[in-house]
Amino acid sequence: MKAIIPTNKTKAPSREGLAFHEILSDGLVHTAHVFGVTDDERFVERVLCIAWVNAARLVQSNFRQAATLAKSLRETLEVGQTQAESLCRKIAEAIGASDTDPLAAIQAYYAENEHCRTWTSESSDYSDRIRQLIGEAVLGGLYSRATIPEAYQALIAQSGKLSQEHRFIANRLIFWADHKGLPRFHPFMELCVTRYKTVQERDLICEGIANHLPDMLDESDPWSLEHWLKPGWKDGIMAAKFAPDEVKAAIQTLPEENWAFTQKLFSECIQTTATANGRVDLPAAFGKFVEEYNPSGFAAEGEGASNPRLLAWCGYDFAFWMGVVAELVRP
Repeated sequence: MKAIIPTNKTKAPSREGLAFHEILSDGLVHTAHVFGVTDDERFVERVLCIAWVNAARLVQSNFRQAATLAKSLRETLEVGQTQAESLCRKIAEAIGASDTDPLAAIQAYYAENEHCRTWTSESSDYSDRIRQLIGEAVLGGLYSRATIPEAYQALIAQSGKLSQEHRFIANRLIFWADHKGLPRFHPFMELCVTRYKTVQERDLICEGIANHLPDMLDESDPWSLEHWLKPGWKDGIMAAKFAPDEVKAAIQTLPEENWAFTQKLFSECIQTTATANGRVDLPAAFGKFVEEYNPSGFAAEGEGASNPRLLAWCGYDFAFWMGVVAELVRP
């Protein structure tokens, strides 16, 4: 019996007994769940739209990897180039005939032609149907640049207007292409990994995040800032205390001004928001950090209203480095 479609709480989607396009489809579904794509009667059409945008962005980013992925999909989907190009033209017609943006037009196409809103996850063929359609959508998207250039350009342009988390979702195939087109980690860990430019800092911090993630997924709201600030602070202190060489190595790989700025943040955010008895108020400190420095444009997007997972990562990262300063630069 094949594994069921993964959900928000799935820690590691199964790959056992699944074909290439099914594993890739499950990766996109899992990412959609984890990143808050509403799981209602329109969920399937939303994920199919995500598949199209991912494929379009991949072929723009690296057409050689796109060609390799298309070959793998054709083999397990048993769908040829002619069929993929035919689907492209249907999608182009839907986009051209719509007075909405191209992403909404794609969703409407699937709602009208595949009747996705009538599907229920309890039906026996739900998993097979959604995996097949997602695979076909990715394959169509890979051929869209050459087959429907105007619609393709419209897709690319619209994807650039998405919120930060939605842009992350739209770029999954670019990240997976170096891994033979398959997902690498839990979607939240993939987000965290992409935030670091040096291996030393990435490994130092992401290992801690990965250790906490299984427990966080058991929470009703895994992305609440309160869940991530305190562990980040404790991990930063622990790392500075028990692995000072690793911490200093990470600091040395960054521009010199970064460490000076981190100490400045400690002074401006941690010390100025401490309680009357001197206790650290991490939520207040992080709130001041966002208000004063607007990291990654959170304030511009409603202070993370559409980016709770990005804020969770940022909260842990901020608290980690504040803990490091608290331990390494103690008076």
